[in-house]
Amino acid sequence: MKKIHRFTLVELLAVMAIIAILSGIGFGAYTFANTRAKESATESLLKQIEAGLESFHTKNGYYPLSATNDFSVITFTVGADNRVTAVNFGDADTKLTYDSSASNRKGRMENEKFESFAKALDLEVIKKHLDASGRLDDAWGEAIYYRSPGSFKKGGYDLVSAGPDGEFSTDKAKDPKGITSLGKFREDDGTRLCDDIFNF
Repeated sequence: MKKIHRFTLVELLAVMAIIAILSGIGFGAYTFANTRAKESATESLLKQIEAGLESFHTKNGYYPLSATNDFSVITFTVGADNRVTAVNFGDADTKLTYDSSASNRKGRMENEKFESFAKALDLEVIKKHLDASGRLDDAWGEAIYYRSPGSFKKGGYDLVSAGPDGEFSTDKAKDPKGITSLGKFREDDGTRLCDDIFNF
């Protein structure tokens, strides 16, 4: 007669503990990789916006203004033909629009301003980062904020995403409006004090 080996309770518990440890390690690695991928996607998105703004500045000599010189969300308008037709940085007076039917001089100038910004962007990628209202979001689905003239990047503009925790600076604010100290984002030597993604 064959002797049947049955697992003891201790052996089963040991196997379960090993599986739990390996699962924890795997989940931690997955979470880290996922967060890093989203950070990279958001950094890439900010670089695109920066490239568009620099292209616009080169052509027009200024950066589009934000509302009341404070942080504003960036919104894009996508037409019925699925083409981006406008971008607004918070100030209606500096909204960049494109009208394919424009025939007068003013309309052509507006189109040129829009194109000087849009030509530096991958608009298909931009459209994937728009919420239902056209607001430009980071990889976590939270708004990217813009301010011009910049308070932290003098002579330019400030761009910021809240990053993985969804809170801005060491203040843990829900939006960056009212945060006036660069020291709440980084040290003088450039050391970051929060997980926000920014250009200043």
